[in-house]
Amino acid sequence: MQDGVRVIPGHVSRFNGAVLLDDELEKARATALSRDEKDGLDSIERHLALAAQRRGIVASRQGWRETLKVDVSDGSAITAAAEALMTSDYTIPAGVCSAGSVFTYTLMGRLSSAITTPGTFTFSLRWGGVAGTLIASSGAFAPDPTAAATNLTVSVDWYVICRTPGATGTGIGFGRIWWSDFDDATVTTITGNLNMMMAPTSAPATFTMDTTTGKALSPTYTPSLGTASYTNHFALLESVN
Repeated sequence: MQDGVRVIPGHVSRFNGAVLLDDELEKARATALSRDEKDGLDSIERHLALAAQRRGIVASRQGWRETLKVDVSDGSAITAAAEALMTSDYTIPAGVCSAGSVFTYTLMGRLSSAITTPGTFTFSLRWGGVAGTLIASSGAFAPDPTAAATNLTVSVDWYVICRTPGATGTGIGFGRIWWSDFDDATVTTITGNLNMMMAPTSAPATFTMDTTTGKALSPTYTPSLGTASYTNHFALLESVN
């Protein structure tokens, strides 16, 4: 490694994903190091970038995967018949998102429902809090009404990509939901529940993604009746790039 440049055998060098000939590298160094040290180091970056541009080479995104939020304790039980956060909000700061920014959210918890009147429940992801813009939502899952469900494991995965940043930017999101207690009274009811394991169940669409102000990425759970209970045990929010 020389001056932030990885030298590769065979008379070529690599800079920010661009392959440069050694004579280009030496010319850049000679030009840069003719100045004082600080300006020289900055000039190396500039001259190498220009050399890469002349060769028609574009560097990669230079991104990395980053953990933004992870829960280390159980959440509170959700029992009211209203949309509620599955875990505490995490705010994506203003200006962080660019075209192609991707976020993933993994949540796992336990769900219980009553016999005879289990109601239904829906999982959603929102941009800007529990009352924010809807990114995607599952269908209304119907538990088995012939037996109570007790502390069954639920797993939810969300995927969000920013397509265009800005005050009226756009994004699109999708989800996958797994659990093990469907209304299986008929082929129709069980098929309907299985089809809802993808969110949205049909017609994916973009949403307005304002990236100019900090916005919470908010996973929610909505039971139709107060006879069900959900408790979140695990949440992992990651920036993929």
